[in-house]
Amino acid sequence: KVFFDRNANGLQDAPEYSPLDRKELQEPPIPNVQLMMEDGTVITTDQEGKFHIPGVRPGRHVLRLDERSLPEGSYLTTDKAVILNITPGLLTKVNFGVDLDYESYATEDNIYFNEEIKFVHDRTTPKPRLNVSTYESPVMVYNDVFVDTVEFRIFTNYAAFVNKWKLEIVDKDTKRLVRSFEGDQLNIFDPIYWKGLDSTGNHIDLDKRYEYFITIEDAKGNYDETTPKEIVFEEIADDEALDKYYENTKQIRLTEYPKWVKEENQKNNLSIQTILIDGETIQIDQKESPVRNVRIMQDGRVINDIPVMEKQGLTAKELLLKEKQKTTDSSPIDIILPKGDFEVVVQEREVDEAAPVPVLIDEPVEGVVSAGYDAPLDVKTYSKKVRVGEDYLFFVALGDAEIGYSFTEGNIEPVEHDDRFNGGYYSDGKLAYYLKGKIKGKYLVTSSFDSERNNKEIFKKIDEDTYYPVYGDESSVNYADTNTQGKLYLKLEWDKSEVLWGNYSIAFGDTEFAQFSRSLFGGKVDFETVSTTDYGEPRTKIVAFRAEAKQKSAHVEMLATGGSLYFMKHKDILQGSDKVRVEVRDKITGLVISSREMKEGSDYEMDYGSGRMLFWKPIPILVDAYSIISSELLDGNLVYVVADYEYEVEDKIDEANAGFRARQAFGDDVLVGATYVKESLATSDYTLRGTDITLHAGKDATVVAEYAESEAEVTGSFVSTDGGITYTEIATDEGSEGRAYGIKGDARLFNNLAIKTYYKWVENDFSSSASLTQKGKETIGLEAIYDLSEDTRVTFRHDIQSLIEDGSGVTQLQLGAYKTSTSLLQVVHQARRLKITGEYQRKVVEKRLDQFDNTEISDEDVLAIQADYDLVSDKLAVTLRQQVSVGDEQERQTTIGVTATPTETLKITATETLADSGTATRLGVEASVTEKLTLLGEYGIVTDAETGKVGSVASVGGKAKVSDVLELEGSVGMASDVPGLSVDRATTLALGGTTKISENTEVTTQFEVSDSNSGQKTKVAVGGASQVDDDTKVSTQLSMAGDGLGVDTRTMTITGDQQVDDTTRIQNSLSVTDSATGVKTTNFSFGTTKRINEEIELASVRTFGTSPDENKTGSKYSIIREKDGKRLEGSLTRSYLESDSAVTRSNIFGLSGEIDDRWALSGSYEKGEVQNLDGETTLRDALSIGIGYVKKDPEKGKVLESS
Repeated sequence: KVFFDRNANGLQDAPEYSPLDRKELQEPPIPNVQLMMEDGTVITTDQEGKFHIPGVRPGRHVLRLDERSLPEGSYLTTDKAVILNITPGLLTKVNFGVDLDYESYATEDNIYFNEEIKFVHDRTTPKPRLNVSTYESPVMVYNDVFVDTVEFRIFTNYAAFVNKWKLEIVDKDTKRLVRSFEGDQLNIFDPIYWKGLDSTGNHIDLDKRYEYFITIEDAKGNYDETTPKEIVFEEIADDEALDKYYENTKQIRLTEYPKWVKEENQKNNLSIQTILIDGETIQIDQKESPVRNVRIMQDGRVINDIPVMEKQGLTAKELLLKEKQKTTDSSPIDIILPKGDFEVVVQEREVDEAAPVPVLIDEPVEGVVSAGYDAPLDVKTYSKKVRVGEDYLFFVALGDAEIGYSFTEGNIEPVEHDDRFNGGYYSDGKLAYYLKGKIKGKYLVTSSFDSERNNKEIFKKIDEDTYYPVYGDESSVNYADTNTQGKLYLKLEWDKSEVLWGNYSIAFGDTEFAQFSRSLFGGKVDFETVSTTDYGEPRTKIVAFRAEAKQKSAHVEMLATGGSLYFMKHKDILQGSDKVRVEVRDKITGLVISSREMKEGSDYEMDYGSGRMLFWKPIPILVDAYSIISSELLDGNLVYVVADYEYEVEDKIDEANAGFRARQAFGDDVLVGATYVKESLATSDYTLRGTDITLHAGKDATVVAEYAESEAEVTGSFVSTDGGITYTEIATDEGSEGRAYGIKGDARLFNNLAIKTYYKWVENDFSSSASLTQKGKETIGLEAIYDLSEDTRVTFRHDIQSLIEDGSGVTQLQLGAYKTSTSLLQVVHQARRLKITGEYQRKVVEKRLDQFDNTEISDEDVLAIQADYDLVSDKLAVTLRQQVSVGDEQERQTTIGVTATPTETLKITATETLADSGTATRLGVEASVTEKLTLLGEYGIVTDAETGKVGSVASVGGKAKVSDVLELEGSVGMASDVPGLSVDRATTLALGGTTKISENTEVTTQFEVSDSNSGQKTKVAVGGASQVDDDTKVSTQLSMAGDGLGVDTRTMTITGDQQVDDTTRIQNSLSVTDSATGVKTTNFSFGTTKRINEEIELASVRTFGTSPDENKTGSKYSIIREKDGKRLEGSLTRSYLESDSAVTRSNIFGLSGEIDDRWALSGSYEKGEVQNLDGETTLRDALSIGIGYVKKDPEKGKVLESS
């Protein structure tokens, strides 16, 4: 710990009363102090001044305190650097004492910032964050208008750099501006209200798609912009459902709104970032303090006013329904400040039973609404001066050498094997240092060196479930500056650029063909100019790297199964190297329509050792397509799970990698880029070269042209159609050379016209992880969307696809012919409840491939018309679609669909397709069983009229919100003989979590099963606890794991607890383990507690254990006295152990208890013997005594923090 050492004796003394000062003198802890180790590990103490460092490598280390993190005017009474000798398996303790003029320190402001809240000044490179979100998602509508006023909020940690901001709501397809809101840095955190009106004052058309984004601008005109988010609408059925919605939503908002604020505040949605964020970060954790807001002052004026209240701007109606809420779960506030002198002012509301009264907004109007508090509310103010941009330098080093001679005798096994225990001479030593500083107020230097460092992981991650013990403090440990697989870590940062030697991720993803993604160790230069073009791109950007790869990489693409469980191709994946995304691909061209990056921990959980990935939400097999014409009976766009990762292999790997990505702007409208990558592999060298040019023809029109070529094959590319159970490798010949090139354009014209064009040529021998599904194919396409009126939209699309040199297996399956041409014309008209869609599609096929016996791959002209109508007060929606082929063989297809909402909590969808080629049925259900439990299910079945073959696809998922902190999810996905999916048979099942299935029974499950043609994988863990009656409780747990049909390992545990009568209680348990090696272990325990009177009870426990190697029994008899809250226990424990080599007997006499509410004692005496089978006997006597004391406040009885 770190503490105030008033008498400079190096110890934290107990509080004592001073007659001269007439007060109690204490040596309190010092929070938020930073400590550094010589290898670059950085530790920050908690509010009690405590810290711990898990997983330290044995040997000598140095731990140094950073004086800059101490309170102003303080000095150390102990050494600022302490040398540690870490022994395997043992703990080491280090304390730091600090002294100062306590009277000058003990000002109200200092005490508040050091004790009541957590204040941290982080001088490392800041990480800007910008996000805008709406709490109302989906937006509820009734009779084509918004039910509630939609509230937007802007979340950012660099508001001090903002001069003005603008929120824009646009048409997603044509980018037509619908509505905008503007403001400055003083109201950037205020809520923005929107009633669903466009800029002319009319209600928007809810059948169109809309999205919103935020643009902020600094004083120099540089701007940042977020990625657009789509606005989702949901219709309320009737007046009854509307009343119920109003009744429930207010109560839900009281708990969900603070969570939403907390979650959105941590998200970063930046897409364009041109503002130079040159500054440092301050972090404020309000803890239990009732902080109202944080105000940033400079030169006497307010720069930013950041609210901390979790809810602001309540309507009068909402306030009347509001119950008193206490805020206890608030996330820390991080604020990036530019260089200069600032004053941080924290305003705290008075703590009393009367809740603070928010400013009332009687049905909020559209626009930005300032939220605050009525003037009569008492507010306390605390301030702290902060200087940003000062130069500093921190350095700690360790040079260490040791020689010695070891004498070994007898049979002693060390905790950790080392040469020094072999006997004879040994030598040991290392050199290490850690350096961090800022030079000339601009350059941030970070470096660490350790001659003994040899990390395997790419990015260090302490897994608390592995083997690390639990510590009793809340300190934080940062390993960022040790992030290297070698001995040296070096990082130099300035502006938006950096030079790095260590571990890093390379992701060349701003082109389509020359994409490259790896996690590597070596050197990297990332240079980016501060100046940007008018479109937000840096004028010059260069990324170059030279690296060593000590592990292999893989790229996998898995067709979604409808479930949550997926398996990577390999095991032993390196922690932190996984990059996962979910893609939706066009059903006609196979091109990616949309992509979403997934994050480990928040979106999925990765078991790196087994290569198993579990998504928190099931990934659907199909999503709806825009076209109403279907060539398959079950129709939709396919969903893929795509992952890149690194994995370990047994063989030693030392492969060289080098490359660069450069991009230069010529004026504001032209950008030219180049990419080069070379991987020196064991069998061949992979090379990727590419060039690209981007032309901006105004803000709403862009043209991009690319050319790339490759030599040999990129390592490890695999495709799976059953969730990773089986894989097919997409291989390219070692000496092959291939090319890929293309051009694409995107324009938004006249506020009502959107045009997209593209041309792509990808040769079969071209190798890139991003082109697996497009190899050996030429594509050309055009798409235009035009709004004839507010109610009518016309869409035209034309796509031509051709195989190049017979294509690849994937592209042959996509096309089924050497060339296909598809044209589509669609008209959509909305007339209140009736939506009419007419569509014409023409498909021309040239030279069909003989290996695909699919009659659907042929010339066709198809007409279709679809009507969607909402009736019965929106509780029932009917869809009728008629599709007919125009030609000699008229193929008809009729689809009837019904969406029913019989209750507010149940939604059912059903579609039936009747065609000359067969029939298809698709059923779906969504049931909100309770406010906290939602079930989802979908089932489809296809029957081929000619062969009679039946295929099916199904997925069932459930989501249960058990409490505010626990959710349960389960899913099942299945596919069998489905046209277009290329899956014979695959089934996946994943369940997990804890649920209370009845008032008396609780079940915990972890169930994973995958089954396909190639075999079965199973892992099951089930636990249950049931209150049989008022006196009896039974709990069980069963776990199994294995491959194939057999189970390799089984473990079962059963416990029972019964209150026989008012004085007697029985506790029994049974545990049986059957391992994969055939070793079976069984343990029994029988316990009884008998209460003699109100103060005394007797307890006995009998235990039995058997295994092939030993048998053991034990008995414990106790007498327990409990009076006035004090407990005293005396016990006798007898144990007997019989093994292959010896018989052990022992008796242990124990006594423990509390003398009063401050003192406690414990003691035991053990007497036993070990009878070896060779006749030798060893006697054992052991005595242990313990005493405990805690000091309490004599008046309040509260345990003192300093005790």
